Amino acid sequence: MNIVQEESSREHKKLKRRALMLETARAIIAAKGLRSLKVRDVAEAADCSIGSVYNEFGDFDGLILTVNRETVQRLSARLAAVPADDPVRQLHGLAETYLAYFTEHANLLRSLYEHRMEEDRPFPEDILLMVMRAFALMHDPLVRLMPKADPAEIALQARMGSSRLGSRSAWSRCRRRSCASNSRASSTPILRASALRSTGRRRAAARA
Repeated sequence: MNIVQEESSREHKKLKRRALMLETARAIIAAKGLRSLKVRDVAEAADCSIGSVYNEFGDFDGLILTVNRETVQRLSARLAAVPADDPVRQLHGLAETYLAYFTEHANLLRSLYEHRMEEDRPFPEDILLMVMRAFALMHDPLVRLMPKADPAEIALQARMGSSRLGSRSAWSRCRRRSCASNSRASSTPILRASALRSTGRRRAAARA
């Protein structure tokens, strides 16, 4: 085996091990919830050291955030696939799709709002952006149903609709707080106002 083949083999093994780490973390969260996730369990399943998990994802937060990103991406893909030919059917379809996803993957969705960053680090804005974009899919059908309505009212109705769908999550609480302080249609200031902040350090046992 030459140098190129050796490097290719190592890279393949690394990617396979990373995928196994993610698969294990996702399975634990889905079955038992975020609080049951332990780095040592992920390391054992991937047949590596705890340090290897940290090296791959930076830290425990990095592992959780990677799983959470995949959860939002999969939910967004399902919502985006809802037919948009009729605005009423689209709104019903978005609601039914979200609730179906929540029924199938309740613990994975809960992980999005149960996770708190360590050491008071800010919550990654890219995940917040993905969540806001997913729920923003309600905006277009509302515009079609109420073409003469004020844009700010449309934006408010879209936010209220997404808040009802996500009423079990902290995302909706963040959106409600931002709506009270900013009634403009733009989602950018709402997103910034919605940034989740850490409320404390994770238990040391989770890192063990």
